[in-house]
Amino acid sequence: MIFVPTGRNSGKWGNINRFSTAAAVEELITPQVPITYTKHLINGQFVDAASGKKFPTYDPRTGEVIAHIAEGDAEDIDRAVSAARKAFDEGPWPKMTAYERCKTILRFADLVEKHSNELAALETWNSGKPYEQSANSELPLFVRLFRYYAGWADKIHGLTVPADGNYHVETLHEPIGVAGQIIPWNFPLIMFAWKVGPALACGNTVILKTAEQTPLTALYVAKLFHEAGLPPGVLNVVSGYGPTAGAALASHMDVDKLAFTGSTETGKVVLELAAKSNLKPVTLELGGKSPFIVCEDADVDQAVELAHFALFFNQGQCCCAGSRTFVHERIYDEFLEKSKARALKRVVGDPFKKGVEQGPQIDVEQFEKVLRYIKSGIESNATLECGGDRIGSKGFFVQPTVFSNVQDDMLIAKDEIFGPVQSILKFKDIGEVIQRANATRYGLAAGVFTKNVHTANTLMRALRVGTVWINCFDVFDAAIPFGGYKMSGIGREKGIYSLNNYLQVKAVVSPLKNPAWLLADKIHGLTVPADGNYHAQILHEPIGVAGQIPWNFPLLLFTWKVDPALACGNTLVVKAAEQTPLTGLFAAQLFHEASLPPGILNVLSGFGSTAGSSLATRFDMGKTYIPTGCEKQLKSVTLELGGKSPFIVCEDADVDKAVELAHFALVFNQGQCCCAGSHTYVHEPKYDEFLEKAKATALRRVVGVGNPFKNGVEQGPQNPLEQFEKILRYIRSVIDQDDMLKAKDEIFGPVQTIIKFKYDFQKKTHFSHL
Repeated sequence: MIFVPTGRNSGKWGNINRFSTAAAVEELITPQVPITYTKHLINGQFVDAASGKKFPTYDPRTGEVIAHIAEGDAEDIDRAVSAARKAFDEGPWPKMTAYERCKTILRFADLVEKHSNELAALETWNSGKPYEQSANSELPLFVRLFRYYAGWADKIHGLTVPADGNYHVETLHEPIGVAGQIIPWNFPLIMFAWKVGPALACGNTVILKTAEQTPLTALYVAKLFHEAGLPPGVLNVVSGYGPTAGAALASHMDVDKLAFTGSTETGKVVLELAAKSNLKPVTLELGGKSPFIVCEDADVDQAVELAHFALFFNQGQCCCAGSRTFVHERIYDEFLEKSKARALKRVVGDPFKKGVEQGPQIDVEQFEKVLRYIKSGIESNATLECGGDRIGSKGFFVQPTVFSNVQDDMLIAKDEIFGPVQSILKFKDIGEVIQRANATRYGLAAGVFTKNVHTANTLMRALRVGTVWINCFDVFDAAIPFGGYKMSGIGREKGIYSLNNYLQVKAVVSPLKNPAWLLADKIHGLTVPADGNYHAQILHEPIGVAGQIPWNFPLLLFTWKVDPALACGNTLVVKAAEQTPLTGLFAAQLFHEASLPPGILNVLSGFGSTAGSSLATRFDMGKTYIPTGCEKQLKSVTLELGGKSPFIVCEDADVDKAVELAHFALVFNQGQCCCAGSHTYVHEPKYDEFLEKAKATALRRVVGVGNPFKNGVEQGPQNPLEQFEKILRYIRSVIDQDDMLKAKDEIFGPVQTIIKFKYDFQKKTHFSHL
């Protein structure tokens, strides 16, 4: 329904347009979706409240009851926490591979897509937001969020950290445990995804308390999670009121983590309850009073539309709503008139009808609160340009409202209204608007509308908020972190940052014999999750001997190349350019005066065709850097080449197990594997026993060589003919000529070389120089 002015008044109301008070929701559309889930979901089962109590959930279009929902209290929270604790301590979810968790979350996202029509209808029916918003924006984002977090499940890495002394240090990022989550009513589905997605991806278990106003979609999607294969107890959903169920969750001694989205006032209570119980860490995403700054160079028509969206989206019920619209004084009057006209055109009505932009406020309390703030603005002598009243006689519809001549000390400019009330403020220059925009207890978000890059950068850095949208607003991609400064919250939702909310960091330290030339202290590897019962680490180690040939900026290039190479623990041979050798030699001397060990940095002078060519072509150089021109296009190249991998069997090994694993390491895929363990080093005391058992294992394998399509065949043919003949030549060369090429070259076939060793492992050149 489009509202048109029906009269004009003056006086304290100013010169305004008044809306018709005719009913906004004639001929309501009845949602065709059953209310199936009204009980708590605990340990994989829908159960009544322990007390047997229920509470009504309402249709905000009419104020009528949709359904009665199980009313949770401390006893229900305790049941849910017990289920979550058991699922975390004894269940499969934290222990299964990260990839399996990923697949479960992806299956859930697929199920949500299949049920998206029902979910969109429930979201609109229970919250009053336009169905087109629920179906076309929020459901796709919900699915995107869970697929995003599914992708993170197997990419949660720790670090391998260099430490002073002879120690190896790694960090493990482990699930924090049982997570309690309390979500608000304004975006029930999206808040479910923001909270549950990262918690489950990290391997935690969850108790989620829904908002009492909007429990329906959370219960529905929780059921879909269990259909996707989520183990019982991993996700538990309890409905109830904040002072009972919410307080019980926040103060529970067996909850390891708490996440809350809601008002700043309630956030303070939640934080205190968490601190007074078991000092559980808390993430808070709280209120805001976001500035939307329209600069002097703005396209006014575009700015009006974006400012309108920034404020009125979701009936103004958005924590980051652009509820203080700052407009430069030179375009203020034009902006005001066009903003008023846009508000008067806003389509308000039954949110199930096509084209409706604004539905009702969530409930009677929020409805009456918005009207009180409008009254406060009028009484504070702000000018009411349009709106200011309810629409119809039932339901919770509020006219789109615009105030001008708003001062910073008015309640409508300071408090979070959470309704369709736009306050338009005038400013003179950038310095002034920065000061006024920051003069608030909140710091959640801000919008900037300008054509000037310098102005945008200045405002982006100066505004004390968690998110700055430049020439856009309410962009909520899954990867973008969201959270506030000051009293708008603690921590961040979404993106990689949200994972940190649900992880503990464990340091593991073990003795290690390091070489004398150590890694610098900021070169970290990773500890990574791996499928199966394996612990995987990525170590970033020195590349070895590096050769470098700087020329046109001799001292600068010396610094660019020598410093990182030394920091990584490499040794260096630097050939100074024949034209400019002096500074490199001088700098090398300073390095040695600074106690660099002998042999670490070596500087040669000479010509490129002799000294340079020799340096570039040496086999024992691990890296060569040559800054020069290129006659043709220089392509970047990634090469994954051959190998001759050692398999080292130590003196304390279980010989039977070692034989079996060494056999697999070599003959897997007919030995046609670049990382095949093709020379097997066995410590001298174990050598004879190992050799006999390895031979017996190989002889047994002969039985399993044959047609690879047959069941039980372990080894098929080589491929192609050239490779087959190459392997036989290598075998003959050893038999006929005692040629040890077999121990050095990559054979790429089922040929095991067993070599005896007796060296101290600290003298590792025997293995690494092959």
